This record gives sequence, structure tokens and C-alpha cells, in this order.
Amino acid sequence: MFNFHGRHLSQHSTLITAFISFIFCLILSACSGSSSSSGSPVTSGSSGSTPTPVTFNAAAAAVHTNLSQEAPHFNNSSVVTALNFKNYIRHFFPKNLSLYNEAIAADLGLSVIWDPENGSPPLNSDFSMVNQYMGGGFTPVGSTNNCTNGTITIPCNESLKNYMGQALDPNFQNGNGASTTIFGRLNNALTTICALSNLLTAAETDTDGLPVAGPLNVALPSDTTNTIYQPISSGGCGIPSSQAGQTLAVVVTAVSSSNYTKMLTTTPASNAVWLKLNASAGTLNVMTLEDQRPQGRYAIDRAIAVITGINTPGSGTTAFEYINMGSNVAASDSCYANGIWQCDFEFHRVYIDEANNVAYLISNNGSPGDAGGGSGPSAGYTQYTAVAQPSALKACSTGGTCAGVMAFSFSSNVFINSSDEYDGCINLVDRTLASSGSLSCAGSVTGTSVLANASAMVNSTRQVFVGDVVATLLNNTNANTTLAFNSAATIYVTPDSN
Repeated sequence: MFNFHGRHLSQHSTLITAFISFIFCLILSACSGSSSSSGSPVTSGSSGSTPTPVTFNAAAAAVHTNLSQEAPHFNNSSVVTALNFKNYIRHFFPKNLSLYNEAIAADLGLSVIWDPENGSPPLNSDFSMVNQYMGGGFTPVGSTNNCTNGTITIPCNESLKNYMGQALDPNFQNGNGASTTIFGRLNNALTTICALSNLLTAAETDTDGLPVAGPLNVALPSDTTNTIYQPISSGGCGIPSSQAGQTLAVVVTAVSSSNYTKMLTTTPASNAVWLKLNASAGTLNVMTLEDQRPQGRYAIDRAIAVITGINTPGSGTTAFEYINMGSNVAASDSCYANGIWQCDFEFHRVYIDEANNVAYLISNNGSPGDAGGGSGPSAGYTQYTAVAQPSALKACSTGGTCAGVMAFSFSSNVFINSSDEYDGCINLVDRTLASSGSLSCAGSVTGTSVLANASAMVNSTRQVFVGDVVATLLNNTNANTTLAFNSAATIYVTPDSN
């Protein structure tokens, strides 16, 4: 069955999740073999084109390209080592803390914690992260830094270099085959929507490609040799054959707002998608909302994307935000039980500015509240900002010769002084450090301090929703909801409060 957000779902909840993924991938990709496909993909990164009306599928392809190729990321040619939020960061303290404490480490820059063993697994005195590849079933091997699932053996803990190689790899999957990163969520959506878009008929879509108003039943073929069940590498969609024969019921409603024109819902769960395409202006808005209570978690997740300039390549913008939040409530599905948070506060923002050739990212993974289950400061989190040039990122994504750096700023409050920040410039090609202790990088790439700029915004957003995420995030999301930021100047400073 599908694995969404790194969690295993029941058959019923998988269908609901498939709906959310289905619509979001309509926005993120025009899948190969789609019977309703029309128009040619619009690619970004070039200028001089004359603006023309853009089809929905062409807009979808452009959005997917932007988020997968032009947002700050690394591409790894081999598996390195997904985030185990219950363990967070592990730090092997030096034996003599008086000689090498965290305050000194912060002053020395990112090189102190990035890759202390030059590619080898961390040793007892090294800063390390829980290996993201461990998606379940891995156990330690004796007192070593090795973990095994009976088939493969990997380091239980890895360097920050390898951890970020996974976290910022668009194609990363953990040992369970789950895509657990921000880009992995987009790939999950791509896989599912590829299958469902193959099944839509022309009568089920408007002229711009959006589903027509009314009931929509999407039937997955019972024939497991169908293209949608074939591997992506073979031109299929990678949908598990266990989904064969199932049907997803969707209701499409026309809405009137400045942000969206269509709303799609499933029943009985509160899952919804809002869409708007302005073909002549070349803009696309999308918002997805999922209620996780049917899956046994008092948690909500929401994604919003706003894209402009799709029909004027080289001058567009892409703004994206993802929130996944759980709350401690007096209910059986509470996200706080047995003295520990069972859900996470996951928060990502991306802003891509093609005209100025700059892409920004802020990411936070941690607990929704304090160790006692309250709404106080997060019991544990990792948080970072990244800045790079879309042109360099795209060149490194598509292969061939490329060069460029990422300005990276990292902080945490687990086994690290929460006032410590590690800054540096990282080569996109191999994740080696170009320089350490500075956010002024080659090629006019200037980073943003995660503590001085982004941290307060992330925490303000958390505090808005942590008390009761159903009452705040779920119930207050509607056709008038959109992003709280719309520029490079606001991505790190304006909290989400709607």
C-alpha cells in the first residue's frame, strides 16, 4: 500500500490520500500516457518567449519542473543514509567537554559538524544524525554504529553531510520505499496522479483541464498489467497492484474567490483540494488539505502553491508551503501519549524567483510542543535555510557539467545549544564544503541566517496551530486561504496565521 508522510495507511485511508496526491500531482506533473493530456510542457530558465495562453497540463509540467529542479536541493547518484522524528538528532559528546563545547563549535562554522570523518561513518566523538534510510525494521548490531534489517546493514547514525544529501534529494526514499522529504512528497503525488490522470476522460475535464463540477468516480483497473501499475522507469506510474479494482468517489464544486475556482472533496473524511488556473496570465493556484484523524492521529496537513509567469519562461515565480501539525487533545487519537509526541510539526517553504535567479528554502522538522505535551518551545527540532541559484540547480539536476553553491544555515535544540548556528557554502555537485562560517558564497549567492531570520517565523506559525490543529488549521482553511508570503522578503519573516 502507499506510504504517505512516511506512515503506513489502511486501504480506506490510502484511497483518501490517493485523492489528495491525485489532484496535487495534476498540478505538479503532466504524467506520461495521460489520455487527457494536451499542449507541450512549458520549461523555465529561458527568456525572450512571447506569452501565450497556457494549458493546464503544460502549467502542471512547468510547476513540477520548477519544484523538482529549481528549488534548493542535492541529487545523489547512490543511497546515502529519512528522518526518524522520535529520535531526532543524536550527538556523541566528546569525552572532554571543557575542551570542545558547542559554543566553540558554532564559532568554528559548519565544517566542525558537516563531515568530520571525511566520508566515513561518524565515530564516538562526532556530531551525527539518525540515518534517514531507516524506515522501520532496522535494529542495532551490538555496540557498533551499524543497523540492519536482516538484508542490508547501514550506519545507524550518519554525518550531517549525508543527512542533508537525503533531505534535499528529490528522489530519496527510505528503506520502506517511503518518500519522506519535502521533494519526496512531490514525487509521491506524481506517482499517484500519473495513474489517475490516465483514467480521466475528456468529458470529465474542463477546457483548461480542471475536473468539471459534479460527482467524479475514479476506478482503478482490475487488470494489474495496466500501465498505471508498471514501474516509473518503464513508463508506468508505480501504483501498487494491491490497489487494483478500487474506486475513489470525488465531488467537484465550483467556488467563487480570488484564489480558487474549483473545490474537490471526498467523503466521509474532510479532505479537500482547491484549484485555479488563469490560462492567459499563466498563473496557477492550488491548495490541498488532509484530516489525519481517520488514520488515528489528531493531525492536519496542508499544502499551498502559487505560481506565476508560466507562459513567460525565465521570469516566473513559484511559492510553496507545506504544514503538517499534530495536537495534544483529550481524545484517543491525541498526538501526545505515553509521555511522548506521536506526531510532528513539519513546516517547509520554497520561493523561486527566476528573473533574479535566486531560490530560497526554509525547513523545520520537530515536535509540535514541549516535552510535557504543552504548547511551549518544541521538545526537539532540526531547522535550516538554503539559498541557491535556480539556473545552477537546474543544470545539476539535468546532468552534464554543472557548478554552483548553496548557502546553508543549520540549527537545532537537541543535544545542541539552541542558540548555536552552523553556516557554510556547499558545492552542489558533491556536497563538499566550499567555505565554512559564512553565508556569503561564490557566484553572488548570499544565504539567510536561520536563527536571525527564519526561526521566529517558524515558531510563531507553530504557536498558531498547536493548541487544537483541527479548530485552527482544518476548520479555518477555505476558498479564501492563500500563502502568507509572496516574495523573498517575506518568506522567512511572515508567519502563517490562516
